[in-house]
Formats: sequence, C-alpha cells, structure tokens
Amino acid sequence: MQDLKLAVLIDADNISPKYVKVILDEAASFGVAACKRIYGDWSDARLKSWKDVLLNNSIIPIQQYSYTTGKNSTDSAMIIDAMDILYSGTCDGFVLVSSDSDFTRLAIRLREAGKKVYGMGEKKTPNPFIVACDKFVYIEVIRAAAKQAAEAAKKKEEAQAKKTAKKENKKCQTSSSPAPEEIVELIAESEEAGVFAVKTEDSRQFFIMGHPEYDADTLAREYWRDVNKGLDIAVPAHYFPGDDPHQAPVVRWRSAGQLLYTNWLNYYVYQTTPYDLKQL
Repeated sequence: MQDLKLAVLIDADNISPKYVKVILDEAASFGVAACKRIYGDWSDARLKSWKDVLLNNSIIPIQQYSYTTGKNSTDSAMIIDAMDILYSGTCDGFVLVSSDSDFTRLAIRLREAGKKVYGMGEKKTPNPFIVACDKFVYIEVIRAAAKQAAEAAKKKEEAQAKKTAKKENKKCQTSSSPAPEEIVELIAESEEAGVFAVKTEDSRQFFIMGHPEYDADTLAREYWRDVNKGLDIAVPAHYFPGDDPHQAPVVRWRSAGQLLYTNWLNYYVYQTTPYDLKQL
C-alpha cells in the first residue's frame, strides 16, 4: 500500500522544540511528510530556541504576528494553511501538533473531507481535540518509548561488541592462519568511498564492500526515508545529477558490477577449475 502524503503542521506556541524529533519519527510511521510547517510569532524571544531545530529538520517557519497581547493569532494562520492544503489536493492526511483545543473544529472539517487526521500533543490536551482526530498520540508517551528503545539498543550494541571482541580475542589466540593482509590483495579503492574490492591470492574469492547490485532508486529511497525521519544526513556523492536529490539518479554502477562478476566467473571458475574436483 502506498504511503500517505501528510502535511505536518505544528503550533509553536503550544509545543516545545525538544519534542520535534519524536514528533517527526512518529509522523513517519503514518506516512511521508510532504510538507512540514510551524506557526508562531518568530519576533518573540521565547521562540528563539526553535531556530536550530527548524534548520536541522527542514521545517518551514510561518510568521504570524501577535496583533493583540494575550491572544494566540497563530491558530488562525495554521487553520487557513490547512484549508489551503486541503483544497490543493496535494496531501492525503494531516498531522496537527498542538495541545490547544482550538483545532478541534479543524480536525472535524478535515475528516469530513475524507482526510486522515493524526493529532499530537501533551497530556494536558483537552479531550474534544483528542476525540476529533482519527488517532491522537501523547508526546510524552512516544518520547519515553523512544528513550527506552534507544537505551535498549545501546545496551544490545554494547553486549554485541563485547561478544565480538571476546570471539576475536579467542580466534587470535588459537588460530595459526596468516594475517589478513598476507592473504588478500586490494584491487579497488578511493579516498571518498574507501575500500571497494579485495581478493585472495588465488583470485578464487572476491570481497565487494560496495553495493553494485543496488537498483537505480534504492539509495534514493533510503536517503528520503532518513530525511523524512528528520535525520541530518548528507546527500550521497555523485549519485544524483548535480548532487540534487530532487533529480532522478543515473545508473552507472550496475553494468560495471555485472562485468566484474561475469569476467571473474568466466576466468577463475569456468576456465581454471579442474574437471577433477579432487584437484581443488
């Protein structure tokens, strides 16, 4: 099933910047963030802490001045934008991030138009807004779960590292095999990508460190997956034309990978393998 195209709209007056990563990670579980916007009066000193968060997560800030002291004018700007996006037909659903009940009627209207509506807010969020969404997620809950998962992953990684180190140490103590640099030969590398291919002295074994088997869009899908998760990831070098991730990648590696494999198979397997397998 195709992922939903989502508009992620964040009310900066009611959400802390410390929640942004878990918000975007959770949104990625619902679909693809086709647009990410945040609303607030950015001339207000209280919102200065948002700057780095917005840059690192490709979120577009929408300026809305506070016309009257004590009134939240950003709600109106966010509602108007949501309706514009609805009628543009570019998104399948909305993620409304706020702990404000003022968005209750908006959530209802979007659902009446056949759009999926996901809400996110703190536990103080009024119940009318919660029940107006198809699904509502408490930010404190997903943040605690993400923290717990990260701690569990770290412990698992540390345990695996210890297990691997113990195994390698035992192998070094018991093995009489020559060192790796004495039995393999480097045949392809670059300063940018590092080692690409090595082979044994008899050339009967090749070890490929890259991925020449990748389809044209494999790396593109992995790149956009990480971008949509809010990860700070570099654009793959020499992959997109002009290093522009919005351009379709040009396949230049598949033919080289196939040629390398067929040449190796032809010479080192078909031509040099003795008919009598006992001679191997």
